[in-house]
Amino acid sequence: ALFAEVMRVLTSGGYFIAADWLWAKGAGDSPVVQGWLSATPLKFAFTTVPEAEEAMRQAGFAEIAIEDRRALLQAANRKEVEILSGPARQQLAGLVGEEMAEARLASALGRQAALDSGDLIPCHLKGRKPA
Repeated sequence: ALFAEVMRVLTSGGYFIAADWLWAKGAGDSPVVQGWLSATPLKFAFTTVPEAEEAMRQAGFAEIAIEDRRALLQAANRKEVEILSGPARQQLAGLVGEEMAEARLASALGRQAALDSGDLIPCHLKGRKPA
């Protein structure tokens, strides 16, 4: 439905460019993903790269490109875990409270596990509305 709505409002020849968290097949049942998501109130719809590409195609997009950005995000997330585990953690806890600081670290650790397992696939998506 999202891609159909974007296609509807996009001008002819215009590009849709976005970033999204896509998933490996079966990620919804992955113990790694379930462990991560159980620590957060967030809910996700699990869409695989092939499903996203097909949905874009069905909506009418041309020149579809989906780029896996996992390696870049793995490195950035590792840095986040390092920061949240180090001296800056006390500063963060002073600003947002101990519970929120701990939740932020737990989320970053869970996200890292999902990235490292291959279940979480952050992607850049691009498609063009035909002229």
